[in-house]
Amino acid sequence: MIAQQLGDVRELLSRGHLRIHGAGVEGHSAPLASIGQVAATWQRAVSAVGASLEGAKVNRGRLSEAIVQRTTMMLATSPAPGSVILNLTPRSDPFAEVAPEGQRVMVDVERPLADRANETLIGLLSEAASAGPDGDALAQHMRELGARVASNVKDLAKSLSAANFDLDATWLEPGQPAARVTVSSGIAGWLAQFVDGQALDSYEDELIGVAHTLSDVARWRIDTEDGPRYVDVSELPPEAFEVPRLRETITLRVRVQPTERPDGTSSETYTALELLGPA
Repeated sequence: MIAQQLGDVRELLSRGHLRIHGAGVEGHSAPLASIGQVAATWQRAVSAVGASLEGAKVNRGRLSEAIVQRTTMMLATSPAPGSVILNLTPRSDPFAEVAPEGQRVMVDVERPLADRANETLIGLLSEAASAGPDGDALAQHMRELGARVASNVKDLAKSLSAANFDLDATWLEPGQPAARVTVSSGIAGWLAQFVDGQALDSYEDELIGVAHTLSDVARWRIDTEDGPRYVDVSELPPEAFEVPRLRETITLRVRVQPTERPDGTSSETYTALELLGPA
């Protein structure tokens, strides 16, 4: 019965609103590049949260087409006194997710991913807006969601702060309480710095490969099964440089810092934290 009721409700579309205001808005106009940056970073953050909710938390490679399709937002804009409003709707049909092949199942099903992702993102921003001085709970939540989410939330926060925008975000899902948050440009700037300071958008990994360059002043080239990786070794202790030999297979504990490009691909920078020895 619950699933059937959900199917009935999900014939209605969810909708969201991003109201952009503050010192960066003149009347109901704002720089196109800045508005576009906010819209793009919101979309990437929603897709990153959706991927995390589906189990893909590491910021490596492209998101799957299924995740992208289920979290893509459609956009319309409207002016309001002193603000610009971006009206959002999911591109994906919500009924198709709760009633596969048009059949209403009789067991509980997950709510549409676009709804869960927008709601989770707004909840995360709400935590940031009310975080205490240490932000421990916020940091823990972001670690649970993964480095991809943290990286994209940082980009969203930087776009708001750089443009001097305040943001009122709302998500309205049929049959569910409204999700709302207000993020000032000041809070956005703090959030971007918080992610950097806590290194929430990076993760640790082991790198195994053949050492082709070894130096105490330049990056090491390590040839892995997935291709060459260039590793910053400035954080290694002096004794680490006495162990490896050229063309020897070694194992490094590294910090991986992903950077997502506008086309959805990502690149990584590697910093060696510990030489674990010859493999």
